[in-house]
Amino acid sequence: MLSISARGSASSAEQYYDHLADEHRRGGPEDYYTSGKDQPGQWFGAGAEALGLTGAVSREQFGNALRGRDTQGTQGRDLVHGAGDQHRAGWDLTFSVPKSVSLAWAMAPDEGQRAAIQAAHDRAVAAALQHVQEHCITARRGKGGIERESASMVAAVFAHGTSREQDPQLHSHCMVMNLAQRQDGSWGGIESRDLYQWKMASGAIYRAELASQMRQLGFEVEQDRDAFRLAAVPRQAEAEFSTRRQQIEAALQAHGASGAKASEVAALDTRRPKEHVSQSGLLADWQQRGAACGFGPEQAAQARQAEPVQGEPMPGRPEILRTLTETASTFRQADIFRAVATMAQGTTMGAAGVRDVVAGLTQDREIVRLRGADGSTRYSTREMIALERGMADGAMRRQHETAHHVSDHAIGQAMSARPTISDEQRAALEHITRQTGGVAVIEGMAGTGKSFLMGAAREAWEADGFQVRGAALAGKAAQGLEEGSGIQSQTLHSLLAALEPGPDGRARESLSARDVVVIDEAGMVGSRQMARLLDHIHRAGAKAVLIGDSRQLQPIDAGGAFRSLSQRLGAAELTDIRRQREDWARQAVHDFADGKAGAALTAYQERGLLAVGADRQDSMRQMVTDWCRERDPDRPGESLMLAGTRVEVRRLNELAREQMRAQHRLGPAAQIEGREFSEGERLLFTRNSAAIGVKNGTLGTLTRVDLDRRGEWQFTVRADSGEIVRFSPSAGAERGGYAHIDHGYAVSAHKAQGVTVDRAYVLVSETMSDREWSYVAASRSRDQTRIYTDEATMEDLADSMSRSRQADTTLDYLPDPEPAPEPAPAPEEPAPETSPAPTPEPEFELEDY
Repeated sequence: MLSISARGSASSAEQYYDHLADEHRRGGPEDYYTSGKDQPGQWFGAGAEALGLTGAVSREQFGNALRGRDTQGTQGRDLVHGAGDQHRAGWDLTFSVPKSVSLAWAMAPDEGQRAAIQAAHDRAVAAALQHVQEHCITARRGKGGIERESASMVAAVFAHGTSREQDPQLHSHCMVMNLAQRQDGSWGGIESRDLYQWKMASGAIYRAELASQMRQLGFEVEQDRDAFRLAAVPRQAEAEFSTRRQQIEAALQAHGASGAKASEVAALDTRRPKEHVSQSGLLADWQQRGAACGFGPEQAAQARQAEPVQGEPMPGRPEILRTLTETASTFRQADIFRAVATMAQGTTMGAAGVRDVVAGLTQDREIVRLRGADGSTRYSTREMIALERGMADGAMRRQHETAHHVSDHAIGQAMSARPTISDEQRAALEHITRQTGGVAVIEGMAGTGKSFLMGAAREAWEADGFQVRGAALAGKAAQGLEEGSGIQSQTLHSLLAALEPGPDGRARESLSARDVVVIDEAGMVGSRQMARLLDHIHRAGAKAVLIGDSRQLQPIDAGGAFRSLSQRLGAAELTDIRRQREDWARQAVHDFADGKAGAALTAYQERGLLAVGADRQDSMRQMVTDWCRERDPDRPGESLMLAGTRVEVRRLNELAREQMRAQHRLGPAAQIEGREFSEGERLLFTRNSAAIGVKNGTLGTLTRVDLDRRGEWQFTVRADSGEIVRFSPSAGAERGGYAHIDHGYAVSAHKAQGVTVDRAYVLVSETMSDREWSYVAASRSRDQTRIYTDEATMEDLADSMSRSRQADTTLDYLPDPEPAPEPAPAPEEPAPETSPAPTPEPEFELEDY
């Protein structure tokens, strides 16, 4: 695993040396790893060598390097602008072995096996740091440091063997100095962005090399999600020696937080000074506890085979490419390294093999190098380029078709029945019924009356004999389209399943030239699904109408197909927000959508609607208190709390239930799979069910809890739509039971997309606060939205809420072919004449793109 922590100013970071090195001199537990060395730290990097730094790290050298100074002499000369005590020191890259490897090291039956595992970790750290040197160390130069160039790294590596809770934890702190040698020999500070952008790839390189080294030592390795573990180590033993992780997770749970930054804060909050325990005492404790969990020295000896252990074959190119384009149309070089290194952990391949595979992939004919407007380099596959280009070309070819144009009479009748229709809604109605061909697009902001408009369009199409059907990615969105417009709708998945051949080779349904297919929330649909559906529509000669908002939450699958089609085909725009009742609130929604979060937050703050707690727990309690005070018990569906992560949602629901119990608003309760649900609870349905008539995301109130004669719980829920839903959450699925429920006082923004309430309470965290998320969260309420955050998050809130994570497509880039190779020198003697080998016809030409 790899974590990265910035270390602040040089004067403060110098004290960090005491933590990294001085415990060895004080006889602390770290001498398990550093025994026999005068200093546990070792210099690393070509930049360190250029300064004459090799071998052990001294405190004086460490302090000078932190200050951006030459490390020779007492003071050292300044090497960079701003050198000195306030110079930004650098970044601590901490590489930690998986817990199972730490246990194999701690339980080793002899010093030889322990030393071999330590050496394997050291080699993996060195391989990862070499990768960091080659890809992540970029020095700044020029006015304001705006110019960048590759540079040589200066790093100090400190190897440790225990956690703060005295659990075995083999890890190395690699202090990368904010000091690097440029190619001309001068020195400059480092651009830290590259370290973070390559973090996941660098960590995967470390794990791939370590897994390979452990196999060479004779340990059987198995993949464990994106990491690996030693197969012989029981899970119970891993849990026994994970005290530190348990503390951090408990702190995260208590504060309802998640994510890397929250974990870092929790780690600091739960830190305690290391206790100094003798080597013999600590080792004896480890091995006694390990043996009790089924993994002591005897089992550690048995876990190591006499010969290297072979792994699985490396996945082939097709699987690697599928992984790279599963959730994104384009990818960076760092993404290629991460994908390959993650897969390599299941094989015998180490860091060198990963580099070779990546080098081959980047030269592979199937991968195309792309160039962004800003000069950035991306990659994609010919398959993805062909798919997205074909999707766009197919829609463009049908622009001038008139087969689905409706009559003036039909449009007039539809508008006459809706006297409140606005001018931009009239224009959008004309656009999709009269001005476009086989594919039409509506870009409509949240709360602009898209469903109202589509009701008018449906009437116009049907009046002229067309059949209208709807689809959406989520069942709840499809239900909303049907209820709001009268268009019979289903999920996109079920529509595609009906249109495509089944096991018997026949499709259950087909489209015709008289069909109009309306896709709602189209901005959530990835390129592959969009291309499949449009292909069916084009082949039938039907019309597609895509409705969405490319500025809301982005597709989970690869590609921003809707935005790309909207830009190429042109779209009718709906920007007149009708949901929010006050002008300032409508403007705030526009500001969030446009990336002007600072202006929106100021508007909320001026009206007392932005609350900043001392910490995350304080913010949550204040949020739940306000929700409980302001909610209308007779209209429970009109107040909703929103958060970004599941952990935050779960904690808010717990706090809300505490408040409801304290106010005696909850009645008899049922225990369902260890969780309590009481009469009066807000419930969220989390899976579609035609049997009981609910969609994933349906909200309601649990009005009655009964126990039937068979001993099964029976629930009655009044959905917010007014429908009564009855089901048994304790009966098994084979008996018609339905147990996919959760508490529904708070939901995620993804669940809330498409929801409208009177009052919304929004918890903003550093992990979920981008432009798209903020826009959706701020646009849910008619009357009032309150925003809650904490002091730590507030510092960068305007920036994080303005930062876009909009999905791209290959159509956003131009091909960036490699420079032509140097011409080969003429041969000294004429080569014999031969017939040239036939050149295969390329499947895809860059010139055509």
